[in-house]
Amino acid sequence: MYPLSTHLIPSLSPTNFSPQTNELLHHYTTTLYKTLSIERSRSVWRIEMPLLGIAHPFVLSGLLSLSALHLSSLIPSRRRELLNFAVSQECAALPSFRAHMANPSPHTIDAVFTFAGNAIYYAMASPRDMYGAGTGEESQQWQADRCRLPSRNDEYAHWFIMMRGLMAFLSKNWAGIVKGPFAPLLQGDAGPVYAELNPDDGELVKLERLFEFGSESESLSLSSLPQPSESVPSEGLPISQPQPQPLLRPTPSFSSPSSSPHPHQQTYTLALLELRRVSALPFSPSRTICAQTAAHMWPGSVNQDFIELIYERDERALVLLAHYCVLLKRVDHVWYLKGLGEGLLRNIWGVLGREGRSWIGWAVERVLGGMAGWVGVLRE
Repeated sequence: MYPLSTHLIPSLSPTNFSPQTNELLHHYTTTLYKTLSIERSRSVWRIEMPLLGIAHPFVLSGLLSLSALHLSSLIPSRRRELLNFAVSQECAALPSFRAHMANPSPHTIDAVFTFAGNAIYYAMASPRDMYGAGTGEESQQWQADRCRLPSRNDEYAHWFIMMRGLMAFLSKNWAGIVKGPFAPLLQGDAGPVYAELNPDDGELVKLERLFEFGSESESLSLSSLPQPSESVPSEGLPISQPQPQPLLRPTPSFSSPSSSPHPHQQTYTLALLELRRVSALPFSPSRTICAQTAAHMWPGSVNQDFIELIYERDERALVLLAHYCVLLKRVDHVWYLKGLGEGLLRNIWGVLGREGRSWIGWAVERVLGGMAGWVGVLRE
């Protein structure tokens, strides 16, 4: 038997581990990872991400933070303790994450991608009292509503904008990330997307009328448009059932703002097309994209012009955002998404005027239908 040098004898666990961190890592690798993944990619969450955490402490802090946040929803008696731990771990990880995000290398891109993705779950799940309880004006400064609309000068990172940042990072570093541990998530083709297979696609198609601008129209008034409940005359043509056609991502047909009757028409149209495509993915024949994954995709697919319209509380952009809430509602059973679609839709309703509200009646019915006390508000 070879003699062991005293300085090579390992300790039982890294010095920064404790019974609490061990508990949270165990919770992550036995329970939490299943809620974040699908069957074919679960090894990425259960094995690869913890291994990245061992190599990169900021990743491990992010995993522990998310685990504490999830566990706080399961053990009410320890809620404040676990929320405090989640905040402390996330805050401790952010400086290292930001440094690596600003200067990624082949050695760190997987770690940055891991933390950025898990930070989105963290933001989507964070309760209003995440940063402390209390009353009064001072306590409100430390509270962020996860269901709020994105704002240009948000004090707290908004999950919608974070999703766009994650997709931008993935696109920029695709060649490196696709060869690493995330390959099972990124490889594979969803195949043709048939929008007609989505039972809700007809309601999304109706929104196309919202973006029909006359050659002389520059107004954002919605009053002159046919409302979505109005029927379109068939002019006596026989009703046929065409074969489903794949939903394509065409090259934008408006080469410049001046070639369109309205400067934002291309932005609206492409955002709607992406919403139809993403909403239909779970119904595609290949079934490679589930509803939970699809709910993450639309924010990452819209362009910056659309985000600017959201910041400006543009009514047409908000109508599209309201219909995205239907997609969130499909996955309301997932712990970090619970109530998110409903809360976001309530906030959109509060911003829209009467005309804008008339275009989201179907979304309201799908997301909020049957709720006592809410129906009366909608009829005002």
